[in-house]
Amino acid sequence: MAGTIFLIAGPSGSGKTTLTQELVCRISGLAKAITVTTRQPRPGEISGVDYHFVSTERFREMQLSGELMESDYIYNEHYGVPKTALEASGDIVIVITVDGALTLRRQEPSTRSIFIMPTCPEAASARVAARKCPNEDSRIARYETEVAAARHFDHVILNLDFMQSVFQVEKIIFAQRHPCVVDLGRNQVRIAG
Repeated sequence: MAGTIFLIAGPSGSGKTTLTQELVCRISGLAKAITVTTRQPRPGEISGVDYHFVSTERFREMQLSGELMESDYIYNEHYGVPKTALEASGDIVIVITVDGALTLRRQEPSTRSIFIMPTCPEAASARVAARKCPNEDSRIARYETEVAAARHFDHVILNLDFMQSVFQVEKIIFAQRHPCVVDLGRNQVRIAG
């Protein structure tokens, strides 16, 4: 692993997956780690691109054989980060569960954790409902617990405006890549030294 691992987490419906897709398109040298889940693909999702969709049996095999860096059971499904996902050169971004981010952060202290905060519970609930997830109730029920964990993250981004949130995360990644540059706002920077 040559670069920095950026963990993107937040409650279901916070916009973390959409935001991450935009970041990977915009930032050179940033790769999305493909994680593993036992949930069914949503319309338009492709195994090996969005997630590796596997059976519960295969997931358990991966856990037992040590193939996963971390794993979590949440929303009545299994989620995990394969060790192979961290082998890319350059910086890596991982869309991950809140608990998974906290676990991976303990294992890899050099990671940078970013919590995507929805504007309100109703906004997150509406996004979850629009997906027509079979486990919608369990996702909504965890909202308060997941929001309470935000204080354990390096950065918290309130997702009021999608592009503004993208810009804020870009600044975090830029600052990690270029620690001698200080952002003065309004597109002004100064070289620290």
